[in-house]
Amino acid sequence: MVAAALGLGVFAVAVLLLWISTPYPGDGPGGALHIAADLWLAAHGADLVRDRTLAGGTAPMEITPLLFSALPAWLLYRAGRHALEDGGLYGDVEDEDPSEGPYGGPYGGPYGGPYGGPYEGEAPAEADPVHALGWLVAGYLLVAGVAVAYTANGPLRVDILSAAVCLPLFTAAVAACAGRFAPGRSAFPAPRTLRRLLAAERVPASLRRAVTSPHLPGVLRAARAAVVLLLAGGALLTLLALMCHAGAVWRAFPQLTGAVAGNAAVLLLTVALLPNAVVWATSYGLGPGFALGTGSAVGPLATDYPQLPHFPLLAALPAEGTGATPLTWALGALPAAAGLTMGWRVARTAAPVRGRRDLARSRRHTLAAAGLAACACGAVMALLAGFSGGALGNGDLARFGPSWWQTGAAALGWTALVGAPAALLVRAWRLRGGAAPVAPPPPAGAGAVAAVPASGGLSVTAVTAGEREDAEWYSTASRRTRWAALKAASGGLMPDFEPVGTGKDTGSRAGTGTGEDAEAVDGHEPDPHAQGPHAQDPYEPLPDTPPPPGDGPRPGPYDRT
Repeated sequence: MVAAALGLGVFAVAVLLLWISTPYPGDGPGGALHIAADLWLAAHGADLVRDRTLAGGTAPMEITPLLFSALPAWLLYRAGRHALEDGGLYGDVEDEDPSEGPYGGPYGGPYGGPYGGPYEGEAPAEADPVHALGWLVAGYLLVAGVAVAYTANGPLRVDILSAAVCLPLFTAAVAACAGRFAPGRSAFPAPRTLRRLLAAERVPASLRRAVTSPHLPGVLRAARAAVVLLLAGGALLTLLALMCHAGAVWRAFPQLTGAVAGNAAVLLLTVALLPNAVVWATSYGLGPGFALGTGSAVGPLATDYPQLPHFPLLAALPAEGTGATPLTWALGALPAAAGLTMGWRVARTAAPVRGRRDLARSRRHTLAAAGLAACACGAVMALLAGFSGGALGNGDLARFGPSWWQTGAAALGWTALVGAPAALLVRAWRLRGGAAPVAPPPPAGAGAVAAVPASGGLSVTAVTAGEREDAEWYSTASRRTRWAALKAASGGLMPDFEPVGTGKDTGSRAGTGTGEDAEAVDGHEPDPHAQGPHAQDPYEPLPDTPPPPGDGPRPGPYDRT
């Protein structure tokens, strides 16, 4: 609820400042607050409807300023992070004092047990991230519902159906990102339904491996790199267009309004629509372009649009005409660079270590990873294109912005056609000079030693079944020597008797104590039938379990008292 209230407050303050400075009071402060709530709902993807039009009917306004969407998304993301941290899911373990627990545990545990654990019969409470984020989403939607009810009527009102669809989707998506990308472990494991479907026998094994593959994060990072590079190219095109048409852009401000508050409002709307312009320019660079009304097209091969109002961003449009120019061919370098970047990232995932063919993925898996990354890139670009466009009215104004499916298909095609061959070439380059793993030859006999060549110039020695090479280590003389060295280094802590199993004629391993000539220990004859866990083993390591406090030192394994 705090995130929603803060977002509404920011929009309300901005609109009220513009209303105070304008010479046209309009509908008073109530109308200004109504517009602020409308803009806040539009930032979540909800459509607005104008009731007062020149034709006398209603007109939709479906374009969402993406910069407006960044504010509620950031506030909701931060609220989700705080909800998880306050719930104890992501505690900063490094900053805690290990000598004192919050409830008196002597070893820093969260309860008062002797070693920081819970008391007997008491189970610690586990943080539920879904429960915490669910309450966050519910509170946010409660405030959004109040805003929808407030803006349901008026000259500029919200479309209730679109608000009922977009608001829960927007809120749930941002909250899920807050849980997924929070520091520490992921708050959301795979859903139970998805795990059951993957475990079903009818699911192909290839699909199960693709979904659960440890290389999937690397594939998604490759898709993210391609999307970022495509959007960077769109931002570069937008900047160049504004610089080339700087005069027309500057003259558009006084043609719209002469008041200072009006120019400030136009500037604010222009800045808010800059991310939309970047997405539109990205679609222009990919090939499909975008529309500025029904029947119009703005693309690299043809540009045709009707008479447009004076608006700064519309003044930066390219001139009308058809045919390819050198600039048109230069635009192909942007999606090609995105495809090359994606292929390079996929190849690094497929061949993580240079020259290690035994650790590399096959060519078929590399192609599959490149195709999956291209599909993810196309899906993200289709989502951005659909969210950045929409209708500004009826008739000729019913279509503004890029086509979501054409933009997604173009991004998929560019990244797949360029990225897949690039991934194979980079993979081959990273594996150059590496030797393929060779199966070891069959053993020549008992005790044979075979040198198995491995990648990286290493040699692995394989010992076949038979007598051990280190049999001398277990001989009686070696045992006596080690025992004497240990006794000398102990400073008198070790008892004055030789280890069991080091008699003259015993060739068995120390610790069995089962030979006929086994020596007596401390005046006691060894039990020739002692086997299993009760057999005396002088080389058995001392237990590393700490003694209970106040009980004194534990008796050693050789104490007979």
